[in-house]
Amino acid sequence: MASINTSTSKTNTTLAVRPDRATSDEILSWEMEYNELGSIVFNTTTSENNYWNGTEWSALISNTIVNNEIGTSGVQSGLDVITNSSLKGAYNVGVYARSYHSGNVEGSYNYGAYNKADMQGTDGYDGVLYGSYNEARYSGEDPNSNNATWSSLYGVQAKARVTGSGDIGYMIGNNVSSEHTGANADVQWLQGQHTTVKHTAGTVSGNIAVNILDYDGGAGTVAGDFAYLQIQADGQPSTGVSGVSGESRAINSDSALPSSFNGEIFAEGFRVNSMQTAPSSANSIGVTGTVIVASDAIYVCTATNVWVKAPLVSF
Repeated sequence: MASINTSTSKTNTTLAVRPDRATSDEILSWEMEYNELGSIVFNTTTSENNYWNGTEWSALISNTIVNNEIGTSGVQSGLDVITNSSLKGAYNVGVYARSYHSGNVEGSYNYGAYNKADMQGTDGYDGVLYGSYNEARYSGEDPNSNNATWSSLYGVQAKARVTGSGDIGYMIGNNVSSEHTGANADVQWLQGQHTTVKHTAGTVSGNIAVNILDYDGGAGTVAGDFAYLQIQADGQPSTGVSGVSGESRAINSDSALPSSFNGEIFAEGFRVNSMQTAPSSANSIGVTGTVIVASDAIYVCTATNVWVKAPLVSF
């Protein structure tokens, strides 16, 4: 792997103010610290990315492979980087991709990385197409309990960040789209996003949440509304989404677990799936706050095992 010898004298330049692109001479002038392992900079002299491995600046080498006649399974890679560090606190970067636009000319589309799995054969396929497959795996051991409380595994980390000025349309941390436009294709399950938490061994000392919506507010202002979950009104509420043979629902929960809401619930209407079974007596077993809609009355549990009712009459 090509590298830059850093034996020449260097001046101190902190990571906070160091540019992310520089010439070879500028890079050699930097005084690198131990905690800056894995720092990456684009070398404008050699037109390649360099990273600090703790001893010297090393180049991330790109190898282009073109093979149009491959007929067997294999790994086709345009970039193969293996980093193996035994130093504590070292940053290992397998792939670093960057699309950079500078100057005073208006930019257009910049992709830091673009991945596509494209199957164009005529005999179908038996497997899975992954546009991008990412995995964070921990298979080591920690007999001395050195794993800090903040040590984490992220299969994918997506972030949209604005630090400049100007007006921006949509700012989306993660944009997921599933598009079915094949007139002759039958998709059994069409899902925009599928999140799975699998726990089959070990202990979870905290909580389990299949999906968390977390808002961290600050000093900014919001001119419009705020919602943790926003469902667009793409279909008519009375008739549902067109072309659906089954029932259309905004939120569908098949779980037998109860739902808990701290705030109020606002809705244009309320409907139970079917008439519920009334409590057999005024002191039947019940939890305070439970409401039962039966064919003869609406029953409310006002205290533990204490029921009252409002009879339903014709009009």
